[in-house]
Amino acid sequence: MCRKWQKAVQFERDARLRMERMCEQVALQSAKLEKQVQRASRSDKTSLLSGRSTLTTLKSSDLRGTNEASNLSDDEEFYDAIDDPQTIGVFRVPLQQHLSNNDKKEPNIVDDDVSSGNEDESGSEEQDENNLPMVIVKASKKEEASNNAAITTDTNTLQSLQKPVNNNQQVAISKRKRRDRIPERPNYSINLWSIMKNCVGKDLSKIPIPVNFSEPISMLQRITEELEYSSVLDMAAKSNDNWEQLAYVAAFTISSYSTTTTRVNKPFNPLLGETYECDRTDDLGWRSVAEQVSHHPPALSTYAEGPGWTLYQEFTMTSKFRGQYLSITPLGHSHLIFKNTGNHFTWRKVTTLVNNIIVGKLWIDNVGEMDIINHTTKDVCKLKYYPYSYFSKDVPRKVTGVVTDVNGQARWVLTGTWTEKIEGGPVESASGHHKHSHMETRNMKLLWQRKMPPAYLETMYYFTQLAIELNEFEPDVAPTDSRRRPDQRLMEEGRWDEANSEKLRLEEKQRQTRRARESGGHDSNTSKWFKKQQDTLTDSEIHMFTNEYWECKQKQDWARCYDFGQQYSRIRIFEYESYSDVKFLKFNIQGPTTLANWSLTLSTEGKCTNYFANIHFYLQHGAYPLTSPRNESLPETYIPNRHNLFKLIFNTTLLNPLIQLNNPPIGTWFAMTFIDHPTSEIKPKITTGCNLYLSTWLDYQVVPSIFTLVFNEPRQVVLSDNKTSIYASYYTSVGNSRLRISFDWSNNCEIIFLARINALPNIYLYDYKIVCTNKTCLIEIDQLSASISIYFQITVTNFSCLINPLHGEILIRSTECLSSSDNFCVQPYPTRRIMFNYYYDFLYVPIYTTNRFNSHSTSSITLNGNDVSMYAYEFIVDDRNIGGTLHFDFESRTMPFVSPDVNVSILGCLSKYQPRRFDQCESNYKILIDKNSISLRSLPYPEMGFWYLTLQYFCNGSKNECTDAAVSLMFQISSSQCTKQQCGTYGICRIMTSQQNVFSTCTCIAGYRGYGCTDSTHAYTSKSLTSVLFLTISNCMFIPAIILAIYRRLYIEALVYFFNMFFSTFYHACDQDINKFCIFKYDGLQLSDFIGSYASFVITLITMAIIPRSFKVFLFMLGLLTCIVINSRDRFDHLQFISLISITFIFTMLTWIIVSIRYRHLRPSSKRLLLVTPGFLLAIAGLVLFAFCETEENYWYIHSLWHILIATSILFFLPHKHFYKRGLIAQRNENVPEPVVNISTGSTILATPIDNTSLSSSNTDTSKKSTDNLLN
Repeated sequence: MCRKWQKAVQFERDARLRMERMCEQVALQSAKLEKQVQRASRSDKTSLLSGRSTLTTLKSSDLRGTNEASNLSDDEEFYDAIDDPQTIGVFRVPLQQHLSNNDKKEPNIVDDDVSSGNEDESGSEEQDENNLPMVIVKASKKEEASNNAAITTDTNTLQSLQKPVNNNQQVAISKRKRRDRIPERPNYSINLWSIMKNCVGKDLSKIPIPVNFSEPISMLQRITEELEYSSVLDMAAKSNDNWEQLAYVAAFTISSYSTTTTRVNKPFNPLLGETYECDRTDDLGWRSVAEQVSHHPPALSTYAEGPGWTLYQEFTMTSKFRGQYLSITPLGHSHLIFKNTGNHFTWRKVTTLVNNIIVGKLWIDNVGEMDIINHTTKDVCKLKYYPYSYFSKDVPRKVTGVVTDVNGQARWVLTGTWTEKIEGGPVESASGHHKHSHMETRNMKLLWQRKMPPAYLETMYYFTQLAIELNEFEPDVAPTDSRRRPDQRLMEEGRWDEANSEKLRLEEKQRQTRRARESGGHDSNTSKWFKKQQDTLTDSEIHMFTNEYWECKQKQDWARCYDFGQQYSRIRIFEYESYSDVKFLKFNIQGPTTLANWSLTLSTEGKCTNYFANIHFYLQHGAYPLTSPRNESLPETYIPNRHNLFKLIFNTTLLNPLIQLNNPPIGTWFAMTFIDHPTSEIKPKITTGCNLYLSTWLDYQVVPSIFTLVFNEPRQVVLSDNKTSIYASYYTSVGNSRLRISFDWSNNCEIIFLARINALPNIYLYDYKIVCTNKTCLIEIDQLSASISIYFQITVTNFSCLINPLHGEILIRSTECLSSSDNFCVQPYPTRRIMFNYYYDFLYVPIYTTNRFNSHSTSSITLNGNDVSMYAYEFIVDDRNIGGTLHFDFESRTMPFVSPDVNVSILGCLSKYQPRRFDQCESNYKILIDKNSISLRSLPYPEMGFWYLTLQYFCNGSKNECTDAAVSLMFQISSSQCTKQQCGTYGICRIMTSQQNVFSTCTCIAGYRGYGCTDSTHAYTSKSLTSVLFLTISNCMFIPAIILAIYRRLYIEALVYFFNMFFSTFYHACDQDINKFCIFKYDGLQLSDFIGSYASFVITLITMAIIPRSFKVFLFMLGLLTCIVINSRDRFDHLQFISLISITFIFTMLTWIIVSIRYRHLRPSSKRLLLVTPGFLLAIAGLVLFAFCETEENYWYIHSLWHILIATSILFFLPHKHFYKRGLIAQRNENVPEPVVNISTGSTILATPIDNTSLSSSNTDTSKKSTDNLLN
């Protein structure tokens, strides 16, 4: 007892001491805050009088530090400087001693003692800071003179001084329009357990980190993002002052951390050999190349060149987990060289801390010291990044710095934050008892200021505008470019599950490649564009750029690169009823290839033993596949023909089918997949479920050795015995007319020349072909639309000609006329696309029309026999309108003076990539417009690319008749959702999304099918009224059950049956395609019907149980609440219905068995069981029909029969009113009481057998007592 009192007293004493210390600290902090407020107010007043912006005013309280009792003479000497009206700010710089002129020494990085919110640590940091030299910032002489002239504050002048700056950079305009948005970050929850369970027993280096923790750019792109403020380097390159140039370099190094305050997600780890190029010479003036040069340890090298400067660096790092935070320490060196001064700078990055790893919101801090060394002049800039502390009075994320010369003399000072801006100025004087104790500067200027991104980018991973543009796809980049990474692209599109799967596949492929390299005796990977060598300045190894990348890009020679060229997708597929059930996938073939493989793998989930169905897989280049799996017909005016559409049908027994395409077109491919069940097959409703998942891999290899033809520039080619065939390409531009390609060869060998638009040609697939047997030959190609590639293959058939190399020259030129024959010449008119408020609602308007006075959306042209020209209109289809339908409306009228006997018409042609005459047009794309008629053609799910509508006058008569037979044609090109009539009477147009692919489709009703719901083969509109009557009137069979329940005083049962009948009637009246009647929303009616049906089953079974009525009422409420819950969860889950009914049925049977055993008599009696048996048979028959026989075709009468059977069965299940009373009287007359032991009292009593009737109506007190005894 005494020991307890001693502990209590000691505890109170310690608590009192802690409280005293806390009070002292609070008092001290209050005193300091009061003094700081007074000084800050005086400093603000001084800054306003001096006419300087308050944005550049620094806290004068920094002068005193934390030790208010300090009596240092140096501090006292400058206390009065605060009150000097010329003083506008004070700060300290990290100048303690001059370092050596090489950076072999590791930077002083704070790691173990970073900010943790501890007050003692904060105090020690402030004491260390007080030992640093102090810089007093004073107003410039010009400002001082203006202040002496007029002390009053000029508001207009103050506002003009506060205008934001733009880092001294000019507004750059790019030659190409770059994107400004990416898909917003999905709000996916992170299941930490699903990640941790995959880590058990695995090597930590092989643990897959899901993309949920990443951002959709790679580390190569993140390093390139440091050039966002390259304008600071441009300003440095213009400066001839070495110290000022070093200050700008320091500001640039600080700017690279400006986005880390909000960007807490990690970038993708680059694969070994992965590259990234960023060519912004057209707007920002620089270009860069980066490559992952090592995987263990991970390291990357970058090289960038801009106007007057060159930057290259080696980036590698080490990381340490410190419990609550992660410390990341960069190890590589950065090099910067200026051409004007020849200065060569090096530095290493500071430590980055990721805080709240375990608990709390992630936030990032950058701490430590950085030395930037000018190896040419031996000048040094020391920067100090101050750690963030909650208790610190200083500006958060502060950075200060000082530039010293070779003698250690301070020349420039810098101050600011790494999140906002950096200011700097030259040191004008130094004084104090110690060297550099105090320094003065007057001409502080802004070296760097952060450009705040728009607010809407917060939902896009907090990217800056440059970061948004980094992953935008560009043509002709290397196959190993980060833009081509499929997992990164899938994450950007919001398809995170697929991105995770693809990320695992790429990582495993990289491991296999490493194992194969090691097994072959190659221990390390050789960089493709960088060469490893020793850096003499830093005495470390570095990879230097070989300057071969841009030359190889110009030649498109990527032979040394492997290709990502693989894309993965896994989705669940569903049975086909309409296009709303299909799944679309998108793949990209980024470059020319000779073979592309789509590997398919089918996996199942659930019990799929007896599940046999056909899987349909369609591939379409540039458009969503259009097909009719059940031979549905399209509307008459629709064009059904498709280009590059491939189909594969396989069943569930074929697990790994493969689609191989030779020389596929370049660009976007869309796949459509679904399950096709025979319509005649009856599918049971009550099943355990079988889910099918389809995994798809696209694998291809880009052909590297393709040289590019340049307009009007001859190119030399060589064919030899080891190179009998070569590929070439030409990229079309705006303004090219008919192309003419000429060949000059050294001898007369037979050479086959093939050409194909947007794909590599071969002997079977080509658009143009010529066999050249002479030394000189020529091929002409009609004008192609701009911005597409045409590929050529040049092959020698006779190998004997290649004993000596065959030299040739290729020249590509143009002719004036697009396509001329019989004095015809096509003049294509461009169109502009007007977009409206709805998906795929566009209008194409010609920019130049023949009728200058017509400015409407409908174009009008007049054609006659004298007008021999042909009209062509160009319009574009891209990913913004591939999910809709293009419509072409025509109305022709002959002029009043034209004889009605003249047979004139307009011939039209729809063509892709180039305009075509009617006689050269594909049959399904021909348009015939008779005189005085209205024509309509529609193109569903159009293919991406440039399209042309060509119109040509045609007269079938004599020359005199056709000369004056003029025809006026009005036409319109538009786009809409679904069909022009919005799916007509028997369809509803819907906008659907599948794997981020948006498309419109018609949902048909009343048995109609097809793209526009025009196929009436299986329509049942004539049976619509009959089906409504059957489904609604059949519910009236509940009326006898309701009356019987009321007669037997089963009022709760009667109420539930009435509820079921009422809502089932109106639900089926509303659940119709036509002739529907809804009293309120469909979903509410459906939920009420399902709850009523479930409750009818449950309450009927409970009513049949032999238990007290009061307990039955409790079970009624429990059963009803259960029905509401399970229907709210999933009303279509038949297993939960079976489970609920089974539990209730078993409970009822148990009550029968228990009563029968206790009374040694069959309860219910045999007569009662005989009466219940027909009800069981009717209910079982109804369940069998509902579960195994009901289909969409027979739903209206099978489901009606289900209503009748179930409602009739209730008549046999309800307890009889007088039957059990007669049995009770007979039992009493027999006077054979049975002893029953009362468990609670231990006494023996006489109990009378009871039956259901005595418990379901008002009976005597004796019956109730006997029931209680039975239950006890």
